[in-house]
Amino acid sequence: MTMRLRDGRRLAWYEWGPGSGRPVLFCTGAAMSGSVAFGAGHLRDLDLRLIAFDRPGLGSSDQHPGKTLSSWVDDIQQVISARAIFWRGSTVSQLIPPIDPTVSGGPARRQSHSSPGAPPANWR
Repeated sequence: MTMRLRDGRRLAWYEWGPGSGRPVLFCTGAAMSGSVAFGAGHLRDLDLRLIAFDRPGLGSSDQHPGKTLSSWVDDIQQVISARAIFWRGSTVSQLIPPIDPTVSGGPARRQSHSSPGAPPANWR
């Protein structure tokens, strides 16, 4: 799938699993495309919807000469809003746990949760 972002660039992504499953946003690493069907055979049983993006300049996504981590977040938020990616009545962006600067590793680390398969306590 692709969509035009507000600045005119095209962003591509792929989806696997049930459309009503819990959305999992997979932002690939260096030199990887979103076409990697990571664990696709297990998604239905786990009730997960894997959404994997082609980063700017890779796969079917257009280049972003001035990209930053903040611009990448904005790109993803545009897709979330346009595609109405919801889970249990909240948009995915509302479900992302807040960054806790006191967690070891600095502000880039997210809060850890005791049960890896369960949603964080602040999810509704």
